[in-house]
Amino acid sequence: MDAFLDAIPAWLLFILIVGGSVGLAWAGTVLLRRRTTAPTDEKHNEVAGFIFATVGVIYAVLLAFTVIIVLEQDLAAESAVSQEAAALITVAHDTSSFPEPARGQVHDVDYYHSAVAPHVDGESVRYLGNVGPDDRARILGDAAALLHPIGFAEPFGLS
Repeated sequence: MDAFLDAIPAWLLFILIVGGSVGLAWAGTVLLRRRTTAPTDEKHNEVAGFIFATVGVIYAVLLAFTVIIVLEQDLAAESAVSQEAAALITVAHDTSSFPEPARGQVHDVDYYHSAVAPHVDGESVRYLGNVGPDDRARILGDAAALLHPIGFAEPFGLS
């Protein structure tokens, strides 16, 4: 059913829904008038008019509330997207000065700059970032020491 509705252009779907609703209401009115006689008592018409007016006002108020809620949600989503974009720009700016292997792997920039970077000289202490499984076995096999500061219990021993 979803594939069928997705295949119909939006404008045609709109015409079918709105036109179908109006056509169904019109056909119901015509059939009802053919089967029944219109009331001649004016009191009934006054009550019906009052009921229609009340229902119309209630519908308008509910529709207005719905529009306001949707607009507020749209503004909140737009604000959240702007904040996330600003955070991504900040992260990209902060990591642009890192050497190529370090980009994207440093999660605590302040800790890296204060505790790790002063000791990395590129010869006796090198920062390699993420390495694949083939390189990892060779590097760890030849290494004299490994600094692996993680802040969680790594369950599989793979990090």
